[in-house]
Amino acid sequence: SSDLATDYNMPGRDGLEFLQAVRDEHPNLPFILFTGKGTEEVASDAVSAGATDYLRKGSGTGQYSLLANRIRNAVTQYRSEKRLRETREEYGAVFENAKNGLLLVGIEDGRFRYEQCNPRAAELIGRDEADIVGRTPRDALGPENGQKVVGAYRACTQQREPVNYTLTLDLPVGRVIRECQVSPVESSGEITQLVVVFQDITEQRERQRDLETVETLFRHAQDSLFLIGVDE
Repeated sequence: SSDLATDYNMPGRDGLEFLQAVRDEHPNLPFILFTGKGTEEVASDAVSAGATDYLRKGSGTGQYSLLANRIRNAVTQYRSEKRLRETREEYGAVFENAKNGLLLVGIEDGRFRYEQCNPRAAELIGRDEADIVGRTPRDALGPENGQKVVGAYRACTQQREPVNYTLTLDLPVGRVIRECQVSPVESSGEITQLVVVFQDITEQRERQRDLETVETLFRHAQDSLFLIGVDE
């Protein structure tokens, strides 16, 4: 069982001393103090020491059913929290190592502020993570891009669906283009956060411009050949 229930009065050490010893090895293990010494002081000490629950012994067999129920509740909560911690750790690993830039945007009183930024996002924006997290889009991206980004974020929250946009940034390596998509994160029917995914499309745009230039030249060349043919 992922739970430990113990008495307060035990040979050699009391229940609180035993709790401390358990916490040194297993910080998150559910621990229920089941004791006949039910003073408020003991209860307060148990909570302060990190006991999951405190139950005073009573008379009759019903107390054991109550204890069993407290244990089941403690184990269920422990397993749920354990799964949540594991999920967060997995999410954190994916977030940090994603090939695309990822930003988490918090929403408060209709204003947006960056809450998390992965290394790829910092690289694509051209700023340190410390210069992005905790800042508004205007502070992190500049007035022009900040205004554009806020417009996309507001459209996302109003439409409750992903919104695509592009950003042009002037970095030491030159002018670059980032393709972005912002999506809403809902909880209990309310949008609590936004997730921004973006990638570098500078090379694709350059290839597209080169192709358009070639096509334009080719069309002009065809027109010139056609005109020469008419003159002949």
